Amino acid sequence: MKHLVKPLLLLSLLALAGWMFYSPYHAVDRIREAAQAEDTETMARYTDLPALRADVRQALRASMEQEWTEAAGDHPFAAMGLALADALLQPLVDAMVSPEVLTRIWQGYLPRTPAQDEDELAMKRRENTRVDLGYEAYDRFVVTIAGRDTPEDKVQLVFTRRNLIFWKLTGLRLPL
Repeated sequence: MKHLVKPLLLLSLLALAGWMFYSPYHAVDRIREAAQAEDTETMARYTDLPALRADVRQALRASMEQEWTEAAGDHPFAAMGLALADALLQPLVDAMVSPEVLTRIWQGYLPRTPAQDEDELAMKRRENTRVDLGYEAYDRFVVTIAGRDTPEDKVQLVFTRRNLIFWKLTGLRLPL
């Protein structure tokens, strides 16, 4: 009996390590299946919407600040304009970051600026997409969805580890 304890313990540790490595791939497979079935409940279960919205809001704000400082320079109303734009950013991000929009991104659509006659967020279908998966760190896994013809127009979905084996979508990197 004593001779079986060490091999069983080693086998258990190897199985746990293998599952820890495979678990983000499993989460991505579940989300892909949910996107194909347009199951927004499963999409929401694998998404931390408040963290995702905060991440997108922060990225958009940083992009706006950079463009604003380049365009406005030391203009006295630049800070006021940036504050106003920041106030308008929250409802935009709340509308843009939803399980329905995430489902469309997984289906190969790319968010784009709406045309003059469109009120809602517009999505452009990308044909011939490529999906790359990989670890960025021990607790961060990135899914990159890009067109084969236009690799610079890519969307990156960032997953973070919630415990040893569960992952949630917490970041979205858009081509800004």
